[in-house]
Amino acid sequence: MDNITTSLLFEALNFTTSEWPLDIVMNSSINQERDSMSLILEPLALISKHGKIHHHSTHPVTLSTEWSRLARLIFLTLLSVIGSVGNIFMISAVMVEDHLKKAGNSLVVNIGLTDLIVTIVVIPISIVSLLAMNKDEEETPLSVCKFQWFLAACAFLVSVLTLAVTSIENYMRLCTTQDGTQQWFSRSNVTAIILLIWFIGCVASGLQYVSEVSFDYCKRNKNSNKTLLPFETGVIATLILLPLLITFLVHIRIIIDAKKFMSQPSFKATAMYKSDFSLVRSNFYSFLTFVLFWLPFSIAFAISVTTSPKNINDKVFYYTSWMGLLKSCFHNIIYCITNRHFRNAYFNLFNYCCCKTTVSTARRRQQDVTRSDVRVHIIPGYNMYSYTSPQRATHGHSWAKRDCHEL
Repeated sequence: MDNITTSLLFEALNFTTSEWPLDIVMNSSINQERDSMSLILEPLALISKHGKIHHHSTHPVTLSTEWSRLARLIFLTLLSVIGSVGNIFMISAVMVEDHLKKAGNSLVVNIGLTDLIVTIVVIPISIVSLLAMNKDEEETPLSVCKFQWFLAACAFLVSVLTLAVTSIENYMRLCTTQDGTQQWFSRSNVTAIILLIWFIGCVASGLQYVSEVSFDYCKRNKNSNKTLLPFETGVIATLILLPLLITFLVHIRIIIDAKKFMSQPSFKATAMYKSDFSLVRSNFYSFLTFVLFWLPFSIAFAISVTTSPKNINDKVFYYTSWMGLLKSCFHNIIYCITNRHFRNAYFNLFNYCCCKTTVSTARRRQQDVTRSDVRVHIIPGYNMYSYTSPQRATHGHSWAKRDCHEL
């Protein structure tokens, strides 16, 4: 039996190696080579010969293909509209409300401007891309993705730097003399600082846009073992980590010093000091909101660039980046909730837009309820108690020729 079994096995092996048809052998070898090459060429398949990005599940511009195209259009349109209206209200509040008309609050306007760029340009790019897509194919030109990422990165960097400068201005406003604040943060100095911040943000983001860097947001070559370039490491450390650390430490110092000042028996907070302290608290909440929305993407980005991009799949990576962009849609609500001056300005602007009143009328409506600006003109002919009335003019008084009295 053993000899029979052994002979049968040898015959089967001889058949598989020598008696199979040639085309079957060739097809099996080609399939094996194709499977092995697919593991290498899979990231390259994301970019077609026409320079377009193909993603099977999650797209950096148009979100997940698991959603219907109509659902994505409605979602992105609502975000763009709601965020744009809120950011316009936030920017306009500083110009409308008298208590907010200070040079240092231009930095708050700058943060609202970066959010407005996201809601009025970055998100609509995704909306237009969805409308321009073919019916059966999810593809977007690579240049569109790079331009959208350039704007998002620029807005992110400008927001980080502005938050740091805002915290320093708040500290000098509350914890130092007014002369020092007016000297360092005058109207001209604040304008120069804002322009410098935008220059730095545009240059740092533009270098990544025009040059080939190790980190690529749009293509994400998962087999790449490139580490961060010295330029990228310097940008992250100097323009992101250091300003965030400064912002946090300065706000903690403001809280400690403000409590120390308020605990003194001779200290008496004025109305202006209370208003400034409320705004500083709102700015601190704004900073915490910024960190909360961008922290998941920061973690995903750190894991992707320090280990390997394949450790973070596309769905998690792009969802966390869009979560950071959602901050620009809801950030303006923080000021409405935590600061009464912004809340009053929002209310006045809403009345102006919906009730067709002037902003000044809406602003004084609640303050001047008991005060009247009506001038009463008493005509002498209809006032019997006036000395100039016709009834008393017959007595020959000399003041009978006056026309009226104005009260």
